[in-house]
Amino acid sequence: MSRLTLEETDRRLEELKDISHKLGISEGIDAFMTLAFVSLPVIPRLRLNTYGVIDVDRQEIVKAVF
Repeated sequence: MSRLTLEETDRRLEELKDISHKLGISEGIDAFMTLAFVSLPVIPRLRLNTYGVIDVDRQEIVKAVF
């Protein structure tokens, strides 16, 4: 949600995606959608918390691969 216009919000999001790619996120990955998806409660085996992505079944941190 934003008080900005759709165009300004989109421009800023694309800017952030470009920055994330420069920091090492693969071009084919949208880090923001990935984070939003992984944190959904409908995904029973993965959780996102302050430690990173957690494999709930194994109780282990999932290694990040970029």
